[in-house]
Amino acid sequence: VGDNGTIRTSSDNGTTWDNRTSGTTKFYGVTFGKNTFIAVGDNGTIRTSSDNGTTWDNRTSGTTKFYGVTFGKNTFIAVGDNGTIRTSSDNGTTWDNRTSGTTVNLRGVGF
Repeated sequence: VGDNGTIRTSSDNGTTWDNRTSGTTKFYGVTFGKNTFIAVGDNGTIRTSSDNGTTWDNRTSGTTKFYGVTFGKNTFIAVGDNGTIRTSSDNGTTWDNRTSGTTVNLRGVGF
């Protein structure tokens, strides 16, 4: 994932790559879990794919910008501007707001 809404996927261990349509401007992070890819970025963008990245669905986040996303213990976690933390336990369909205790921009998350 990257600038200009770029999503590239490979089904042959990275030998060749295919462009995918995202319908957005800029991505900063991507992760995989529970047979689902999740990409996050500008304007509170969250896109999910459950078909190996062939098609991507828009999800509502209620925030402005995400920089990072990860997966662990059956939960996706996305972080971004002003201490934003959102979690999803339904493969990215819905996202719950979590209190971070900070207003600084969160740029990465790991699990």
